[in-house]
Amino acid sequence: MRKIWNKGHRIRASDKHLVYHFSIGTLLFVFVAILLLLNIKQLMRTDWEHFSLLENGLTLSPYNFITILIATG
Repeated sequence: MRKIWNKGHRIRASDKHLVYHFSIGTLLFVFVAILLLLNIKQLMRTDWEHFSLLENGLTLSPYNFITILIATG
């Protein structure tokens, strides 16, 4: 009997390059999503029209450190 649908090549765990990039991409997406969700209130209050890191200075508060630690968790 002939196959109607060609399923193509299956992804195997031995394909380390694909597994590695998928894992890193997923972890990076989750990290950024958690970081944004934990800092959404601060991001909403920021005046983006007049925002400049050079003028304001990069301020890292304990809250920022804690959210980064939770996101890397």
